Amino acid sequence: MLISKKLYVLISLFLALSCSRNSRLETALELAGDNKNELKKVLDYYKKDPADSLKYKAACFLIENMPGKVHNKGKYFEEMQHFFDYAGNLPAEKKTVNMKGKLFRMFDSTANIAKPYLSSIKTEYDINELTSKYLIENIEASFNVWYQAKWKEKVPFSEFCEYILPYKILNETPENWRKQYMETYKDFYEESLKINNVDSAFRFLTDTLKLYYLSLGSMIDGTFSNLIKMPFGDCIEGSNYQIFVLRASGIPCALNYLLAWGNRKHALHYFKSLVSSDNRMSDSLLFRNIEGRNNTDIIGTYLDFKITPVLEKGEVLFIKKVPKVYRKMYSLQEKMKMLNKEYPDEIHPSFRDLCMKDVSEEFIESCNVNVKVPENLSKFNIAYLCVFDIQGWKPVAIKQVENNNVTFEGMGKNILYQPAYYSNGELYPFDKPFILTLDNKKRYIETDDLKTRTILIGRKYPVFSQIAYYGNQMYLGRFYVSNDKNFTNPTIIHTIKTIPLKPTEFTVKNKQSFTYLKYSAHKDYFVSVGEFEFFYEEKGELCKFSNTDFEVIGLRDGGEGRLFDNDYLTHYESKNRKDNSIIIKFFDTDKKIVKIRYCPKTDANFIEPGDYYELFYFNNNNEWHLLGGKTAKDFNISFDDVPEKGLFWLRNRTKGVEERPFIYENGKQIFW
Repeated sequence: MLISKKLYVLISLFLALSCSRNSRLETALELAGDNKNELKKVLDYYKKDPADSLKYKAACFLIENMPGKVHNKGKYFEEMQHFFDYAGNLPAEKKTVNMKGKLFRMFDSTANIAKPYLSSIKTEYDINELTSKYLIENIEASFNVWYQAKWKEKVPFSEFCEYILPYKILNETPENWRKQYMETYKDFYEESLKINNVDSAFRFLTDTLKLYYLSLGSMIDGTFSNLIKMPFGDCIEGSNYQIFVLRASGIPCALNYLLAWGNRKHALHYFKSLVSSDNRMSDSLLFRNIEGRNNTDIIGTYLDFKITPVLEKGEVLFIKKVPKVYRKMYSLQEKMKMLNKEYPDEIHPSFRDLCMKDVSEEFIESCNVNVKVPENLSKFNIAYLCVFDIQGWKPVAIKQVENNNVTFEGMGKNILYQPAYYSNGELYPFDKPFILTLDNKKRYIETDDLKTRTILIGRKYPVFSQIAYYGNQMYLGRFYVSNDKNFTNPTIIHTIKTIPLKPTEFTVKNKQSFTYLKYSAHKDYFVSVGEFEFFYEEKGELCKFSNTDFEVIGLRDGGEGRLFDNDYLTHYESKNRKDNSIIIKFFDTDKKIVKIRYCPKTDANFIEPGDYYELFYFNNNNEWHLLGGKTAKDFNISFDDVPEKGLFWLRNRTKGVEERPFIYENGKQIFW
């Protein structure tokens, strides 16, 4: 959640002018400019009747925390609105999961039309525009659902103000979404009123009203009226859609986020959570212990399958590691206000949001970690803990330095961290990177460049469970050959007895000629294949069959174009387990197949022949140092004269964006 420079100036002005609550309210009113009288009307409206004293406090809460709340306008959003208007007019049967691909292509096309107008987006401040009528309607509606909820006594006023009362979640255009919810989902709301327990009501609504997940990749105005028109969205759209629903039903719900993951490609991640006295842990992700692992780990989507015991321990990561969890509050947070007011030049843009609150200890098993700041950096007052990102170290924690020491609280375990400071718009690492272990210790990554060795590398990014899931679909698959297209008496030439995680090949020992080849998935799995390659010998050399040497029989949706396109990122999947075979007819039986290479659906983060790679290590000057580069000739690549100890980073300079650092122990990469 990066804050624009213009908004940061306003926030700085607000911090300079306000201290006490009364002064915050007065400052907010002054910042409203010509809209001051509209805000005063709200306060005056609730001052008249002593019975409205709680509503008056709620009005004060909204107004005094309004500085910094913004929404965007411009031609870009006008163009994007064409998609939402179209989607809003579609019948329900056109918004099923099967239709999301077609709808997304239309969304993407609209975004491309709107893209030239991104630079002309204007930021508008809520405090200068909101009317008294709008704010009063919002206050009345939020109090009505709070009072009607059977769990009201479990929701104190302070939580009501933060998690039910706010008129917005992020930077969407203010609108009367509570009224729209009541009109659109009246039956669901009335059904939720019959539920006695807030946790059950939370589950009922979130299980019923949700968006299909799909990464949008383009900015939208995330109003409730827009979200109910489209059936899909990224984690932020899906979370906000349900938060609108929950808050409109009197259920206190928070928006939480990660600035970065601890062991995978950097990406902001958002999720909702129920906030209640009974259950503060109900959320849309599973933070829990599994097989003795630390509950820093988020259990991934693909973990219901039983991985066959043919993979070596540690070969697959079943977890997404969480370094910190923050919450988007409506109110300004004292800690963030103090840091931004006292040390504005040392604040990284990721921490300029005054409404962010550290809630890590609500979700993950964490510990505090102390870092010593070198004497030559004593002029700096703020330090950061960062995690790796290919664009540079990404800060996930901020803390004030005291006596050349800094203690970061509530840090996720089993994660690689790098201490850093921020100056003149750049992050600068200091101290060595370290792993915060499960037993609360710092394990520094030592660099020894006096002793060198040769290392063999197979990947640039770890294998996560979903990739193993795809490979698992080929486990126990079989290759048959026959001269009869019905395969009446086929010959088995190979059974896949390991889970392939990259292109894998076998030699065809059967020397007989055949016309047909069939690949069949095991009866428990679907056909899920990324690539097939067939080879024959000519004059002692291995040659690859061209696509004109064979044809695929009965494959749906042009799947053969994805199976034989020399692209490991494309794939073919069958619709069901009944459709679990691929049959190929070869035209020239004199060309005998001597080798077959197969690859499952994959992320293509293995070493790929023909791509150019560079190997770096993190040296004692806290810099990434180039050790060398070469073009891969196989699905592994070796480098000589590599330091015996250190943190390494393999970069694919040909393509791809997913890369992680690793250490090399006992002849294997261990990714962090």
